[in-house]
Amino acid sequence: MKKIIVLTLSFMLVAGSAMAADTTPAATGTTNAGNITLKATSPSATPIAKASKNVVFGWNTSATGYALATFHTSGGKSYGTGYDATRIYFKDATAVAAPSSSIAGEAFTSWTVL
Repeated sequence: MKKIIVLTLSFMLVAGSAMAADTTPAATGTTNAGNITLKATSPSATPIAKASKNVVFGWNTSATGYALATFHTSGGKSYGTGYDATRIYFKDATAVAAPSSSIAGEAFTSWTVL
């Protein structure tokens, strides 16, 4: 299940350059709501990704890009990547946290490369 989430996330991240949550249009944030849709702010709120049941997101956006972390509520790891990354990162976690930067190299410095 975790590998499917990570692969789906990586395919969906190439769809847009800026994102916000459907319910919380902020530059940085997290959501504990399942089945949330992440949408681009341009062009015209295009959907980028929709979380499966019990999958939550953390995100950080800027004018030039984004970083995104995911976590399954019954799992023990968070996975993340960014607009400028060719890698998927992971770390042991008990909850999702917003990445510290919209640049993957800065946001996931303490994470392990998958």
